[in-house]
Amino acid sequence: MKRFLDEDIKHQAIWIVRGYQASLQRYLDKKQQILSSGSIDTLIGTAKTAEGASAKKEDNNGYGVRGTERKLKNLESMADARRIAAVEQAKKRIGSDLKNEELQKRLTKAIVLNCENGRQYPYERLGIDEIGRTNFYERRASFLKEVAFLAGVL
Repeated sequence: MKRFLDEDIKHQAIWIVRGYQASLQRYLDKKQQILSSGSIDTLIGTAKTAEGASAKKEDNNGYGVRGTERKLKNLESMADARRIAAVEQAKKRIGSDLKNEELQKRLTKAIVLNCENGRQYPYERLGIDEIGRTNFYERRASFLKEVAFLAGVL
């Protein structure tokens, strides 16, 4: 059988897939924190402007908005954001050669479930009999290779 990935890289990719939900939650929490702190600065700046604040204070308000944008750009370059993007992009490519969209969705869900817990969700329990066992595991290996590449592991 053709070997798609070295074991260490395969395991790193599996852990990236397993940690997807936690990474997504951390990312969304940080983004919400940045946006909520930025919106407070904007509201304060708007209130000061309504009171007749000087132009210098209005510039500080603009700086707060630019600071929020900078923080959001920094957030996008963090490891969690890269891992999330890697998993999402790789998931979109699963079964792209299949014409049946419903089968493609089931295959995507089956591969992710198998990566998250292969003992609980082996091929036989996933209900995708249309895809052969060997084909399934080859597609899973391709998915993991894609995740590893997009996440910068490979």
